[in-house]
Amino acid sequence: MSRDEQGTSADLERVRREAREQREAATAAATPPAQLVARKHALIVRYTTPADGVEHRESMVMRAPNKEDRHDLAIARARLCFGMPFEAYAPEDQVRIRALAGVAILVEGAAPWLLEAMEEDDDLLFAVFSEVDAHASRYFLGDGGEGEGEASKRRLEVRSEPLPL
Repeated sequence: MSRDEQGTSADLERVRREAREQREAATAAATPPAQLVARKHALIVRYTTPADGVEHRESMVMRAPNKEDRHDLAIARARLCFGMPFEAYAPEDQVRIRALAGVAILVEGAAPWLLEAMEEDDDLLFAVFSEVDAHASRYFLGDGGEGEGEASKRRLEVRSEPLPL
């Protein structure tokens, strides 16, 4: 490489680096910090029993899992498998086992009738677990979701970039 080519190459690298820094600074300044989401949230369930049409309303607390909860979730899933390997179950049963364990561990103060109803009614189980799972995602990602005001800066970003040659 000639001296002029080396100078041009270094200049281009400097320009690229400065442009990236300006873009990142502008993005950081324009994006408000992520809204913190509380680990625990209220969960309200309204359910009409299919057998007798009685309407129930229940309030309880759901929480995003901590390290102990994650361990307890693994144990609960294993117990719900009754000694069989988790992979031996059909995919839809694996999802059901995951949901049952998640609700059992991450929902505090659920009434006995609700726990029993979730064992029988998959629609109820998956609706409750979906809310618990979505809350955990919001908690860990610091993301309010679509349509909830201005987009906030994500709490987590992981990416790769090619190394310079």
